[in-house]
Amino acid sequence: VVPFLHALDAFDTQDFAIEGTMRGGVTSVMVIPGSSNVMGGEGMMLKLDPDALVVSELLMSGSDRLVKMACGENPKKYKRKDMMPSTRMGSAWLMRKWFLRASQQL
Repeated sequence: VVPFLHALDAFDTQDFAIEGTMRGGVTSVMVIPGSSNVMGGEGMMLKLDPDALVVSELLMSGSDRLVKMACGENPKKYKRKDMMPSTRMGSAWLMRKWFLRASQQL
């Protein structure tokens, strides 16, 4: 569980792929962290602009914050056999555990 990761910190506004993506007709993207963790961090919605210099210029106004969660094969694959989660039920348990802890902090 790594909720402190932010895709925003790793996005490169000068990536050459942005222009090619836009030429293909894509104008907006959802950028999220990888899926090796049950709770993998925070994602964001961006409106692509090849002239933008910083990510904050690309953030879509009115879009909510996103949390990346995975309960399939990836969280099981990237852990040692003796660590949680080793099953999908274990992934669901971890999600419930951390949501309960967060709700108690409110």
